[in-house]
Amino acid sequence: MQSRPEPPVRSSVSAPLPCSRQLQQLFDASPDVICSIDREGRFVLVSRAALEVWGYTPEELIGRPYIDFVVPDDRTATQASAAAVMSGGGSTDFQNRYRHKSGRIVPILWSARWDSAGETMCCIAKDISEKVGRERLQAHLDTALRRQHQQMEEMLGRIADGFFSVNHEWIIQYANPRVEAILGINAADYTGKNLWDSFPSIRESACYEQYHHAIRSGQPVHFEVWLDVFGKWFSVDAHPSATGLSIFFRDTTRQKATEEELRRSHERFALAAKSDAIYDWDLRTDELHWGDGLSRIFGYAPENLQTTPQWEATLHPADFEETTRKLQSVLADPSAFVWEAHYRMRGQDHSFFYVHELGHIIRDDAGTAVRMVGKLHNST
Repeated sequence: MQSRPEPPVRSSVSAPLPCSRQLQQLFDASPDVICSIDREGRFVLVSRAALEVWGYTPEELIGRPYIDFVVPDDRTATQASAAAVMSGGGSTDFQNRYRHKSGRIVPILWSARWDSAGETMCCIAKDISEKVGRERLQAHLDTALRRQHQQMEEMLGRIADGFFSVNHEWIIQYANPRVEAILGINAADYTGKNLWDSFPSIRESACYEQYHHAIRSGQPVHFEVWLDVFGKWFSVDAHPSATGLSIFFRDTTRQKATEEELRRSHERFALAAKSDAIYDWDLRTDELHWGDGLSRIFGYAPENLQTTPQWEATLHPADFEETTRKLQSVLADPSAFVWEAHYRMRGQDHSFFYVHELGHIIRDDAGTAVRMVGKLHNST
């Protein structure tokens, strides 16, 4: 008979296990807090990293409820996550904030699982302050950039000038709402398109030369130009930058018309100066400047009628209210450029003259009267 083979002899020598000192060294060498928490929520074991992360020694934490160190706003969510782990739901990762012994807040990323044999929750707590700090900084920068962009758009939307920008390929990048109001166009129809292709006729205007000069020289330019395509005069300022050209413009057609009318008025007044009292009234300072006709015709020295109250004092009482009321009404009307009135005025010798006054009003871009040049004619 053949003998049965002997069963293999199992070795009684097992793989070496780390001693408790080695385990403790590994336990305390981790930069993250390694801990266990019992079913009542109290720390059972805590690694030495707790001192660095939370400011507490393990001895200060063992036996104390973990929830005491969680900031109040995070406690409900933290307890819900812990309950999910303790119910055997497997490993769970969640974040909360711990109150450091110094009082500062420490954001923590937890990884936890339930040990049913030991009836404890085994956890690793990682300080993610640096990560949260980077995220907050990035969020802050993003918010600041969005706010800055919004503020810039709001500012450009509020200015009275039209504003648009082009890149170095002359592609229109942006146009504020005033562009549409001044030019009577829909800016969206031209954004993203070539400036010269969109408005071919302005190639023949000063715009083409001035804009190219600004780009070549890197220096801002200012000029006035008449554009047939819009039938208007414009005052233009163009500022070059690394990304292209920023252009501000305003409609000066009315101002040009006023200047031309003023030039003609001066010519007429020069002819009338010998027989009329010519004046120049600065409405911002309420200063009246007179020609020689004031003393020759009405007997007043120029320094006797330098302000509105002094002139008003010469009006006949019966004409005072109507004359001053009409004058204020005309000055307040942005569309009015001529003041004409008939009234009685007392001369230096206290006799009254019948006066025909004709004044030409000069207004700023907002329509506010800033100056009036006129004459007083003795029609007695």
